[in-house]
Amino acid sequence: DSLAVLLTGTPAIYVLLILPLVLVIRYRKRLLEALDRRFFREQYDARHLLLHVVSIIRGGSDMLALSRAALDEIDRALHPKHLSLWQLDPEAAALHRGFSRSESEMSLVEPLSTTGTLATLLSADDDPLDVYSRNTRGLLQRLPEPEREWLATTEAYLLVPLLIERRLVGLMVLGERKSEEPYSREDRE
Repeated sequence: DSLAVLLTGTPAIYVLLILPLVLVIRYRKRLLEALDRRFFREQYDARHLLLHVVSIIRGGSDMLALSRAALDEIDRALHPKHLSLWQLDPEAAALHRGFSRSESEMSLVEPLSTTGTLATLLSADDDPLDVYSRNTRGLLQRLPEPEREWLATTEAYLLVPLLIERRLVGLMVLGERKSEEPYSREDRE
């Protein structure tokens, strides 16, 4: 075949089809990350989040600034519809909502008693509790009625216990994700 036939004939069409496919395969990871960042959520690296929070601590920030920074990072990474941080009161009798990030402000939510079943359950393990997981649904149905109402009022989807020496000192409550996808194992970590 002549050079003119190769450039304008069927092989040229194959080259025009194969070249973009090769480029897509070569840059697939970057393209997927860009799509994920654009349409779903930012890809986050746990080390990046940790380093950011550590830099705030080293900067001599107070607990208020640290809490807000942590909530901002989690909000950017997971995109929950609402996110709140609950802290232990001075008498250690209940957890009160301290900080909140929300699309719509929830009504006044009662504090969570630290002597209740839910607080005891959260104290047993530092793993987050997925409220709508098939594994925990039966367990949460056995909670006393006021604690089930508390879960419904807070619209909790994921409860992250904050423990110091196996003692519950705080709680992070994450609502449903804006993408309506369930929280993955990576998200819970």
